[in-house]
Formats: sequence, structure tokens, C-alpha cells
Amino acid sequence: MRTHPLAALSLAAFALAPCDDAPRSAPSPSRAARRELPDARAVGLPPRARRVGAPSPPRAPSLSPAWEAGFTQPWAPPSLTGLYDVAAHAPPGFDPSRPFHLVVFLHGWGTNATGAVVGAPTEVYPRSPPTSGWGLGPRMDLAGVNALLVAPQFTHRARNQDRWFSQRGAFRAWLDRTLRETLAPRVGRALSLDQVDGITLVAASAGGVALAEIMGESDLARRVRNVVLFDAFYAGERAIASWLLSAPRARPRRFVALDCGGPATAQHNRALLALVRGASPRRSTPPPSPRSRARSAW
Repeated sequence: MRTHPLAALSLAAFALAPCDDAPRSAPSPSRAARRELPDARAVGLPPRARRVGAPSPPRAPSLSPAWEAGFTQPWAPPSLTGLYDVAAHAPPGFDPSRPFHLVVFLHGWGTNATGAVVGAPTEVYPRSPPTSGWGLGPRMDLAGVNALLVAPQFTHRARNQDRWFSQRGAFRAWLDRTLRETLAPRVGRALSLDQVDGITLVAASAGGVALAEIMGESDLARRVRNVVLFDAFYAGERAIASWLLSAPRARPRRFVALDCGGPATAQHNRALLALVRGASPRRSTPPPSPRSRARSAW
């Protein structure tokens, strides 16, 4: 089932913004200039006298532009000839020398990573006519944080999503080489997992199977701060419950799961809720109303 593109990284942006501890990106020069330039009428000078006699306002630092691209990885598991192996997006002002948040998007059956990430018309397949994608990258930019979005390409229309990350250490190995080798020419330097200040996992539909494997098998699960599922909760409720309940008080974790009302994913939502309530010392507290739940989530 395809996820509505307008929803996907908007929720990831909500998850990122309150939890990211890095300083926010500087505003664009034009907006900063408008704030800092005094109104001539407010200081009692004619406009021309204000323009000629006053020093120029300080200029805001310029931001590096956002970018998004697809990359090939000869060492990655094969997907489908012609598809990029990974897609990536960096927001305006991304600073590779600072700690950054990492968003990993796991696409669903019948879709592809590059088409989900790109916003502007882009080659989804190498040497293909430019097409517009879902635009998850530009929506991540709304969080205004130093972050990278990466999306691996699974075998096209493979129902088991390749079981890429089912082996312990596979997710770490893929991320490590992606940051150090694949993205280095575009970023201008090799990136390191040591720079990653938290991970957000976002999955659509069948991508939830890969997400469950990451949460159950990868040692990086403890560094995941947000999980967002779009009709993608097919497995892994015990691993996710353990992850939620072991969250440090200083760095809370967030879990958002949306489903379309079908039994395949709704049953896992109910199972997770039962696990978390059964282990929580506040299990006797009545659940919040839908309105208060919405306020706390957003």
C-alpha cells in the first residue's frame, strides 16, 4: 500500500524538531536583513537620509544549498538494474563537520528510494527522463536541523524487502560504508557514525519489515530516537516495546504508527500498546482522549 507523500517526512520533521539538540540553521539572508533593517519612519528620519547616512546592517551568513541525489553502491545487495542503490538529501546549511541527525527511510513494495526522497524533477532511474517524486527530503527541511536523509533501495517489488538487515551488524555495516564512501564525494569529506547524534527510522508499508529487523538485530537500535510507521507495522512489537521502555529520561523516544484500519497492521498496534501498558508503572492511568493525544503528539 502506498503512503500519501505529503504525510511522510512531515511527521519525521515533527519528531526531529523537539529532540534535536544541535543549533538550528541560520535564517536566509533576505529574511534576516528584513528583521535587522530599521524602518526609517520609526526613527524620525526621511527615507533617503536613513539610507545614505546609516551604516549597512550586518549580513547574515549564507547557507549552503540543499541537495538530493541518487547513488550507486557496487558493494550493496543487488536491487534492480537501473535503480540507484541509495538516495540521499541534505537540507540548506547542512554542516558535515558538526554532529548531525540521521533519518533513514525504508520504502514499501512497488516504490523506490529515489522517487520517495526527491522533490524537484529528478532522474529516478539513471538516464531516465526527470520526474517529480514524493518530496520527503524538502519536507524534512521543515525541522530546521542539521540532518541527513538516506534511503536504501530494496529489490523492486520484492515482498520480503530482501531481508537486508536481518543479520546482526548488517545495518551498521551498510550505514558506515554509505557515510564514509558513498556520500563523501558529494559532502566533501568522509562522514562517521560517531557524528550521528540520533537516528529517526521512517518506514512505509513493506518497509516496516526491514525496520523491525533493524530494531531487533542492530546494535544501533539504542541510538534510534524516533520511529515513524505509515501502515507499516507488520512485526517487531516486542523489540519496539523494549526500546520504548528502556529510553533514558534525558533523551525520550517517540513512536508514531498510522494504519489504514486493516487487520494486518492494526493488530500489531494493539499488541504493542498491551506490552507497553503491561510494563508501565502508570498502567492504571486511563488512556488520554483523542484530542489530548493529538495535542501531545504534535
